[in-house]
Amino acid sequence: MMFDEKTNEAWKCVHKAISELGFNPVRIDKVEFNDEINGQILLNIKQSAFVVTDITGHHNGVYFEACFAMALKNDVIFACSEVDFEKKHFDVS
Repeated sequence: MMFDEKTNEAWKCVHKAISELGFNPVRIDKVEFNDEINGQILLNIKQSAFVVTDITGHHNGVYFEACFAMALKNDVIFACSEVDFEKKHFDVS
């Protein structure tokens, strides 16, 4: 999910839904750590049962993270705002 105040309401909904299923949702910008962020993202993906990727805004990193999760055979759930939905990358259509 893009690191932006605009995504806070969506994060609350995603967090609640995932928590209610008995999982521990993690959004890396909400976690405190001293390491480099890319390594933390990849580590969290490796440790995940599944990954929810929000492609709103079409930031290149989210596509990399989704592919990394797929390579690890993790389920990937794509989310996108209705405004950006028609502009989604062809690989996730």
